[in-house]
Amino acid sequence: MDNSVLTRLVTPRPSAVAGRTEFTYSGPNANIPVGNAPSILDKDYTITAEITVPKGGAEGMIATMGGRFGGYGLYLLKGKPVFVYNLLDLERYRWEGGLGAARDLLGKPLAPGKHTLVFDFKYDGPGPGKGGTGVLTVDGKELAKKTIPHTIPMLMSIDESFDIGSDTRTGVDDSYTLPFRFTGTIDKLTYKLGPDQMTAEEKKALEERVAIFGQPHEVDYSQDGAQSVWTYYKIETSMNAWSYVPYLGLIAGGTNEEKTQVYFFFDSGGKLFRMQTGKASDSINNWVGIAKETSHRRQEARRAAVARVEQEMQRMGKPFDRKRAKQVATWAVD
Repeated sequence: MDNSVLTRLVTPRPSAVAGRTEFTYSGPNANIPVGNAPSILDKDYTITAEITVPKGGAEGMIATMGGRFGGYGLYLLKGKPVFVYNLLDLERYRWEGGLGAARDLLGKPLAPGKHTLVFDFKYDGPGPGKGGTGVLTVDGKELAKKTIPHTIPMLMSIDESFDIGSDTRTGVDDSYTLPFRFTGTIDKLTYKLGPDQMTAEEKKALEERVAIFGQPHEVDYSQDGAQSVWTYYKIETSMNAWSYVPYLGLIAGGTNEEKTQVYFFFDSGGKLFRMQTGKASDSINNWVGIAKETSHRRQEARRAAVARVEQEMQRMGKPFDRKRAKQVATWAVD
């Protein structure tokens, strides 16, 4: 048996773009191998797309790397700019918006003509897998700004490719259908990469760890940066018993999610000194669609529960008691 597959996967390959910090493309260009594509891992980067929108508007993928299990995509959805960062299929972070005052809901799509889309990301390094802040702008105007806690530390894709003007294989997001060809014109696409915020020693140690343990879902550090914690998740879901109870199932029904977590603790030299496991259970409501993780989210769930009950009572022609509904929603959600 050959157990060196992960070691071979993370070993750097000969590349025509090694050491380059700026890349320029024009027009559609799909299926570029990962080794010849700009790597945005563990560094600052800026993606600039100069496009032309035809009469009638445009939609489609401008640039993407990876797919369902990790990657990113810059595209127009119904004419509105979107940047998605897929963190190993655990969470998808979206920067998006239309133009105008109420740009998220009622904002207008890009008008016909030339436009410049820029996604700028500042990495919170040094070290692998840190978070950062991304800003999406169109024609010099900020559309969205968001800070994320983690990024993919290495190996963004195994069997996907870097695509310009369409998306091949699997999508990074479920909001569009492949191949999602761009219906405008990509006049110029530019990537500018900052310095890699990992030393050669850190890269080697990381490659060795990934070869042994696999790609982590999260990487965290102690305050002094000397120790790191790699986290792996196993998630199992099952139907909530309340889902089968008439009326009450409207509020308390949903799925139970059990997450098993495995933590590996490494010292400053990359040596494993402790391992820990734990479990966390969340009740996820079917129609609210969010986990009970924070008080803010619980408040949102309560409000949604009350609104749902009111809607059902009106549909059945029965009186609605808001105070009682709030009490039931608080009990069901909390």
